Amino acid sequence: MLLLDEYDALNKKHIELNETHETLKTTHVELEEIFHRLDKLALEVDHSEHLLKIEVHGLTYQNNTFKERIKELEKEITSLTLAQRSQHLT
Repeated sequence: MLLLDEYDALNKKHIELNETHETLKTTHVELEEIFHRLDKLALEVDHSEHLLKIEVHGLTYQNNTFKERIKELEKEITSLTLAQRSQHLT
Protein backbone atom coordinates (compact mmCIF):
# COMPACT_ATOMS: atom_id res chain seq x y z
CA MET A 1 0.00 0.00 0.00
CA LEU A 2 2.84 2.36 0.85
CA LEU A 3 4.47 1.74 -2.53
CA LEU A 4 1.17 2.36 -4.28
CA ASP A 5 0.77 5.69 -2.43
CA GLU A 6 4.31 6.71 -3.37
CA TYR A 7 3.66 5.70 -6.97
CA ASP A 8 0.45 7.78 -7.05
CA ALA A 9 2.25 10.79 -5.56
CA LEU A 10 5.10 10.49 -8.06
CA ASN A 11 2.65 10.01 -10.90
CA LYS A 12 0.74 13.16 -9.88
CA LYS A 13 4.02 15.08 -9.69
CA HIS A 14 4.98 13.72 -13.11
CA ILE A 15 1.65 14.87 -14.57
CA GLU A 16 2.08 18.32 -12.98
CA LEU A 17 5.60 18.62 -14.37
CA ASN A 18 4.41 17.59 -17.84
CA GLU A 19 1.65 20.20 -17.70
CA THR A 20 4.14 22.83 -16.56
CA HIS A 21 6.50 21.80 -19.34
CA GLU A 22 3.74 22.12 -21.97
CA THR A 23 2.77 25.53 -20.59
CA LEU A 24 6.39 26.66 -20.75
CA LYS A 25 6.70 25.40 -24.34
CA THR A 26 3.58 27.35 -25.30
CA THR A 27 4.86 30.45 -23.52
CA HIS A 28 8.20 30.07 -25.28
CA VAL A 29 6.51 29.95 -28.69
CA GLU A 30 4.37 33.00 -27.82
CA LEU A 31 7.43 34.92 -26.61
CA GLU A 32 9.32 33.97 -29.76
CA GLU A 33 6.46 35.35 -31.89
CA ILE A 34 6.42 38.56 -29.86
CA PHE A 35 10.20 38.85 -30.22
CA HIS A 36 9.96 38.52 -34.01
CA ARG A 37 7.23 41.17 -34.16
CA LEU A 38 9.29 43.51 -31.98
CA ASP A 39 12.37 42.82 -34.09
CA LYS A 40 10.41 43.71 -37.22
CA LEU A 41 9.14 46.90 -35.58
CA ALA A 42 12.70 47.81 -34.55
CA LEU A 43 13.80 47.47 -38.19
CA GLU A 44 10.91 49.68 -39.29
CA VAL A 45 11.89 52.28 -36.67
CA ASP A 46 15.51 52.16 -37.86
CA HIS A 47 14.36 52.64 -41.45
CA SER A 48 12.07 55.53 -40.46
CA GLU A 49 14.89 57.11 -38.47
CA HIS A 50 17.15 56.85 -41.52
CA LEU A 51 14.52 58.49 -43.73
CA LEU A 52 14.01 61.25 -41.15
CA LYS A 53 17.75 61.92 -41.04
CA ILE A 54 17.76 62.27 -44.83
CA GLU A 55 14.78 64.63 -44.61
CA VAL A 56 16.43 66.69 -41.85
CA HIS A 57 19.65 66.88 -43.85
CA GLY A 58 17.74 68.13 -46.90
CA LEU A 59 15.81 70.70 -44.87
CA THR A 60 19.00 71.88 -43.15
CA TYR A 61 20.68 72.33 -46.53
CA GLN A 62 17.64 74.21 -47.84
CA ASN A 63 17.54 76.38 -44.69
CA ASN A 64 21.23 77.25 -45.07
CA THR A 65 20.64 78.12 -48.73
CA PHE A 66 17.80 80.44 -47.70
CA LYS A 67 19.98 82.04 -45.02
CA GLU A 68 22.70 82.73 -47.56
CA ARG A 69 20.19 84.17 -50.02
CA ILE A 70 18.74 86.39 -47.27
CA LYS A 71 22.25 87.67 -46.45
CA GLU A 72 22.81 88.43 -50.14
CA LEU A 73 19.47 90.28 -50.35
CA GLU A 74 20.26 92.22 -47.16
CA LYS A 75 23.59 93.29 -48.70
CA GLU A 76 21.79 94.35 -51.89
CA ILE A 77 19.23 96.33 -49.88
CA THR A 78 22.01 97.98 -47.90
CA SER A 79 23.86 98.86 -51.12
CA LEU A 80 20.70 100.26 -52.72
CA THR A 81 19.86 102.23 -49.59
CA LEU A 82 23.36 103.70 -49.45
CA ALA A 83 23.22 104.49 -53.18
CA GLN A 84 19.86 106.25 -52.75
CA ARG A 85 21.17 108.24 -49.78
CA SER A 86 24.22 109.36 -51.69
CA GLN A 87 22.04 110.41 -54.64
CA HIS A 88 19.86 112.47 -52.32
CA LEU A 89 22.92 114.08 -50.77
CA THR A 90 24.28 115.19 -54.13
